[in-house]
Amino acid sequence: MRILALASILPRAENIKSSATPFFTCERQPLTDKNKTDPGNLGKSLDPVHQSKIDHSELGIDPAFLGSPLRFCLNSLGIPAGRGDWPSFLDRPNSADAKVYILLDQASLESVKAAGGKEYQLLNPDKHKERILKSGQDLSDVRPDIVHQCLLMLLDSPLNRVGKLQVFVRTRKNVIIEVNPKTRIPRTFDRFCGLIVQLLHKLSIHAATGSHEKLLKIVKNPITRHFPPGIPIIGTSFSAEECIKPRELAHSTQTAGPQSVVFVIGAMAHGSILKSCGEFLTRIVSVSNFPLSAAQTCARICTAFEEEWDVEDYVNNQQIE
Repeated sequence: MRILALASILPRAENIKSSATPFFTCERQPLTDKNKTDPGNLGKSLDPVHQSKIDHSELGIDPAFLGSPLRFCLNSLGIPAGRGDWPSFLDRPNSADAKVYILLDQASLESVKAAGGKEYQLLNPDKHKERILKSGQDLSDVRPDIVHQCLLMLLDSPLNRVGKLQVFVRTRKNVIIEVNPKTRIPRTFDRFCGLIVQLLHKLSIHAATGSHEKLLKIVKNPITRHFPPGIPIIGTSFSAEECIKPRELAHSTQTAGPQSVVFVIGAMAHGSILKSCGEFLTRIVSVSNFPLSAAQTCARICTAFEEEWDVEDYVNNQQIE
């Protein structure tokens, strides 16, 4: 839209005298009674380049884009004079892009050969109890059902349905799975196991119909490369010193406006995420005075951000003003 607006007014530049302010420059003009510092320019003592009297609606420039009142200076073409004078909201990430990133860490997803040796199955204590015990592992450490429960809850949440959620799974063997928000996880555990085995061997799962886009895929390490730079990464643990209600936690991360945040949730029955995530966590909290399952923790975090961002006011992924 901005490019079209510029194209529509460029011919007028031919009639501008050579003494006029150069096009798209930051050249300053002497301060006069009619040309004082713009009080709305974020409190900075910058003298305006030129206060244009051009009717911007006539030029095809959206007044909403320019802001009301104007917080930056315009040259004689009625265009912002320089990048430094653009409104502050253009310097911040688009609030519509703010998301909650969930990392289900230390997930027990491992494929093993079946008894006949012809096919592979997902290792789980219901079918492979003796194999797990012989390998010296604890049965409570092999819980792929925890990931299944979490994914069902997360992908069914209103937060995901409005495009505000992105889920990653990292296994105990450091395999990272990116979950497309459009994925519909199988409701039965047996079908889920078959899906994960196929993913671990083929590295991706495509949609059966339509665009055939990737719904699940194995992505490269490290996990932090898949998060926006500078994003806060919060770990959850019942043993954390800081205990905070999910609603208050969501609000504390959004004090400067809508912004993305990462939550790391352990997808295991027992243990801590500090060994695998301690180097990049910026904060670790407990969201309840009671020990919660991973799925319950996911549910509380999603609900908190749904309330913080008024997700119920969204229609067709667009927020109602």
